[in-house]
Amino acid sequence: MELPGEAWAGWCFHGGTLYSPEGRAFVGTDSSWWSLLIRRAAMFDQMYRQLQQERVALHSELDARGAACSG
Repeated sequence: MELPGEAWAGWCFHGGTLYSPEGRAFVGTDSSWWSLLIRRAAMFDQMYRQLQQERVALHSELDARGAACSG
């Protein structure tokens, strides 16, 4: 069964299973973990940005120390 609307292009139901355009199958109980997956991805993004900021700060500090030692 095809789903209506352009936003659902390529998605379909067959035998109680929802299939994505890529062929990934989803059953009704799969939706129970989606919110957790989204929350974990958002937390990873936040942690990664923080790590990048700390790396930039560390490299700046090391560059400043190196310049002070060579001058």
